[in-house]
Amino acid sequence: GLSMARATAEGLSRLRPDRRPFVLTRSGWAGVQRYAAHWTGDNRSTWDSLRLTLPMVLGLGLSGVAFTGADVGGFAGFASGELFTRWLQMGVFLPFLRAHTIFDSPDQEPWSWGEPYLSINRETIRLRYRLLPYLYTALWQCAQTGVPIARPLFLAFQDDPATHDLEDEFLCGDHLLVAPVLEEGARERAVYLPAGAWYDFWTDVRYEGPAWIEVEAPLSCTPLFVRAGSVLPLGPAVDYVGQRAAPPPTLHVYPGGGTGWLYEDDGESQAYRRGEYRLARFTLSASGTSLHLTREVEGAFDPGYRRSAIVVHDVDRPPRVVDGLPGVEATYDPERRTLRMTGGSFTALTLSW
Repeated sequence: GLSMARATAEGLSRLRPDRRPFVLTRSGWAGVQRYAAHWTGDNRSTWDSLRLTLPMVLGLGLSGVAFTGADVGGFAGFASGELFTRWLQMGVFLPFLRAHTIFDSPDQEPWSWGEPYLSINRETIRLRYRLLPYLYTALWQCAQTGVPIARPLFLAFQDDPATHDLEDEFLCGDHLLVAPVLEEGARERAVYLPAGAWYDFWTDVRYEGPAWIEVEAPLSCTPLFVRAGSVLPLGPAVDYVGQRAAPPPTLHVYPGGGTGWLYEDDGESQAYRRGEYRLARFTLSASGTSLHLTREVEGAFDPGYRRSAIVVHDVDRPPRVVDGLPGVEATYDPERRTLRMTGGSFTALTLSW
């Protein structure tokens, strides 16, 4: 498997020397991650198989094989609408995402079960596209450091014994905690939040960890939390990955102290090896009356946009002063308690109340 993946990747590189090869393999050996993405093999359309997916992907990531995923809905058999929907809701946070079934099996596509699954699955896939700037940055981090995109909680919270045996939650990149629904008919579940503050992605409710909490888990979404102090880059829900002239990523800021990254390049060529990339490093700090966000940029890549969009969450009222964002236009939403700002490129942004 390793030699096959290597030969294929090297052959594609000779055929198209300025394009990045993409190879997908099931078999391999230590080092196969240098040449190919991976999937977990032929699974079944059962809830047990869904539950097995997460420890398999997390284990592969810890073994160095980070670009992995499983066949959403199961390869053999036929999933129910609920099983496929819950599997997709987990799969959008894993590096490799696809629905795939055995030859001559019934259709098992996001629209195969009609409503309400069609609309729910559409919104879940739209979320995957919105996450692309964040996931692409996490893949860059993985290439630089070896830290996988999908991570068991104990990798980030090694001194917390409560994380050591958790197999039904995981971290997606630095900032997101995902608690997928793995039981048929479940509409709520227990979630463990490690130390620190966490925001419910869907409602912006703030929780303090370490703590076990009970949360609602309607069929329409999976429990998802953002670490306080995060700068989360989210893009538009484009029609396909390579769509051009799309709006720039929006930086979602969750008050606290922390750092974040946004990595951008053309997504296809080898030009990033020659410095054609852009890497932004964000540093966030907050006090009772102010919030500070700085940005340091390196690299020669031009992403094609000049204005920044920033959404600050958990804001009680509009700020008195916005300093450091040229040509700023700001809108405060009192119901969601968010402040949305657009303006020119910035290096240091301060909000004061």
